[in-house]
Amino acid sequence: MFKYLKEFAKYIWPVLLYFSLTFIGSFISLFIIMFISFRDYFFNGLPGNFDLMNLIVGQPYYIISLGIASLLGLFLIYFKYQKYMPYNPELNSKNYISFFFYGMAINLFLSFGLSPFLSEEIIEESNASAAQLFVGHPAFVILVCAILVPIFEEFIFRYLFMRSKFPHLIKAKIKKVDLETISNDGVCFFINALIQGVVFGLMHGSPFQTLYTSVMGIIFAYVNKKYGSILPSILIHIGLNFFASLMTTIPNTTLLVLIMGGIGVILLCVNIIKNLRRDSK
Repeated sequence: MFKYLKEFAKYIWPVLLYFSLTFIGSFISLFIIMFISFRDYFFNGLPGNFDLMNLIVGQPYYIISLGIASLLGLFLIYFKYQKYMPYNPELNSKNYISFFFYGMAINLFLSFGLSPFLSEEIIEESNASAAQLFVGHPAFVILVCAILVPIFEEFIFRYLFMRSKFPHLIKAKIKKVDLETISNDGVCFFINALIQGVVFGLMHGSPFQTLYTSVMGIIFAYVNKKYGSILPSILIHIGLNFFASLMTTIPNTTLLVLIMGGIGVILLCVNIIKNLRRDSK
């Protein structure tokens, strides 16, 4: 029974770590904002429309504290699990650049390709959610939201979450086989990928964002499995958020992100064609 609880706990503690560090970031933001608000009250009068929650989300202090929380999480995860990190020496800088542009291509599709098929309400919800997160100085937004947070989330969901052998234990017990014989079982992998994808999606804003981030979480898990490394999903995730950061924080960048997204589409199509040709041989 203990081994079942131990493996099931591997689903829970990454989420607890995620929420704990997010709480720390929010607490730091709240402290800073309260300090500044009291300072303004005593020296410049009471600020109008005082809403702490809106201030937390709507000020760069939240971005900074979220970055601190992500750094703390990456520090803890790296020093505890660095020797277990999957690494594929066959991946090179060309692959890494391609993964980044794949992320840009995916966000290009989500931002422009799906728009004609979505209601105005869904589009407004998604834009409002992005506007709340990607706020502040563009350099800070890109550093935190497009680099630190994606790396942290990938380690939480696509590494720590996927380490659980709970589905494998259940299937081994049902089939009455040794655990090692199903260590690479596809059904068990899918269950883990599905669970972490859904949990990952629930961490995001609107229902539409929850849906597509859940799907992306599952796809990321399979991409990492294919390449035997966590770096592909990290770079794709960075590309996704980099696209959103540019669009939201820097004016007149639509043409730039369209070009970068277009490059990603071309690279993705070339990669798909190469894989199809290789598989047909």
